[in-house]
Amino acid sequence: MLSEFQQLLSDQFPELKESSFLIACSGGVDSMVLTDLCLKSHLDFALAHCNFQLRENEADKDEAFVKDYAHQNKVKIFNQTFDTHAFAEKEKLSIQEAARKLRYTWFKELLKNTKYDYLITAHHLNDSIETFMINLFRGTGLAGLTGIPDKNDKILRPLLVFSRAQIEDYANKNELKWKEDVTNASTKYVRNAIRHEVTPVLEKQTPQFYASFLKTLDHLKADQNLLNDYISQIKAEVCVSDKQKLKISIEKLKTYKNEKTVLFHLLKDKGFKSWDNIVDLLTAETGKFKKSHTHILMKDREFLICEKLQDKLKADEVIEINSITDKVCIDGYQITLNKTDFELNNYKNQAHINPKKLNFPLFLRKVKSNDKFSPLGMTSRKRVWDYLKDKKVPVLDRKQQWVLTDKTNIIWVVGHQIDENYKVLNKDQKCIKVVLVKP
Repeated sequence: MLSEFQQLLSDQFPELKESSFLIACSGGVDSMVLTDLCLKSHLDFALAHCNFQLRENEADKDEAFVKDYAHQNKVKIFNQTFDTHAFAEKEKLSIQEAARKLRYTWFKELLKNTKYDYLITAHHLNDSIETFMINLFRGTGLAGLTGIPDKNDKILRPLLVFSRAQIEDYANKNELKWKEDVTNASTKYVRNAIRHEVTPVLEKQTPQFYASFLKTLDHLKADQNLLNDYISQIKAEVCVSDKQKLKISIEKLKTYKNEKTVLFHLLKDKGFKSWDNIVDLLTAETGKFKKSHTHILMKDREFLICEKLQDKLKADEVIEINSITDKVCIDGYQITLNKTDFELNNYKNQAHINPKKLNFPLFLRKVKSNDKFSPLGMTSRKRVWDYLKDKKVPVLDRKQQWVLTDKTNIIWVVGHQIDENYKVLNKDQKCIKVVLVKP
């Protein structure tokens, strides 16, 4: 197995031979075999151990075991203890979900704050098969049937081609020590039930079970890659995308026979669940929307517009401007003020304000539903929301609209129009020019 592992490094994981990395080490047989393989391959690594405090004294014994191994083999170790029960209760997660979230959040922090380039885990072929079966029972799409990915950004899994039997055989032949997690024997969890009651039957009935399953997973991954390429082509045809939002043309989407499936693939990473309700938006009136826990999808005339939900703190943000020399930033743009001669132009990113009407401090904030102003050239007041609607500004953009105000009134609907009461009366007089620019 050692020679196979080293060949695998050369063929598929050359980055591990040229960098330093962390091994997620629980002390179980899988992670101890992975650590031994890396040690004998003379790779540059450290261990990362999590104590979830879930098995009374056993978790502390596992931690002590891994620390002792690291000390004996002169390997650096990072360890972290979590109050998993408290976190699960606070976040309303199952214990398994909470432990996973805690583990990977900490791993990412380690990679960010240390010299290590990657983290590797000891997931193996049986884990991938179990993931396939769990997702199959859940009615997942093709992506869920491809098993566990061998590479996911900075997280690598070099043991996915080896079965549990191969790993245990290596451990026994090399007289390795490890810690047994007694909960792995329980069949009350779906994964364990598959491990102990389903896989052994399939293995017994099917010759070359693992080799055949590995080949099947490879075929499914190839199919998924082909589908991803096709969806990328569709996305280029039907979507307008930027850093803030995804804009989907309903007319172009409907040219595809399986519009629901196409829409699923365009939005599958946005957290939406009820796909029948999502498809209903295609025929809904403007302004109708659906929310996931991370995104909002809204019908706006001939488009579906999807963007990330805004943090409430950011939505309520107010930026104060205390003098003409202040420079502030909003949504990646810089706003500057300077006293200058009046210049007649139609630049939407500029506003010319009567200095006699300007009283500091000024404030930049998001528009509110009851905000009113008198658009330039009008004496009557109008809701900012209605003004933007008349200008056919998309609904989601209206929600994100910035306004410049003093303590009582709106001075400028940023990027659109100033208030009539703040206009320059004499073209020969100096004015305050407010400019919105990319810094």
